[in-house]
Amino acid sequence: MTNSAPTPAHPQGLATQSLVLLLFRETLGLSFDQCYYVVVLSFLLMHYLHDHVLFTQPEAILTK
Repeated sequence: MTNSAPTPAHPQGLATQSLVLLLFRETLGLSFDQCYYVVVLSFLLMHYLHDHVLFTQPEAILTK
């Protein structure tokens, strides 16, 4: 059974994160640029995490 909850690496998660940050940016005290970079950098962090797993544990994705 797989978990279908969106994470920052999924498009739904990125869209939700972007919307929440843009709606509450004044409350959070963030500029538009800061919100943009939070979204972009969180996506890159997840990408690098997945790369790390793929390069260090390739057997985790291989099928027999």
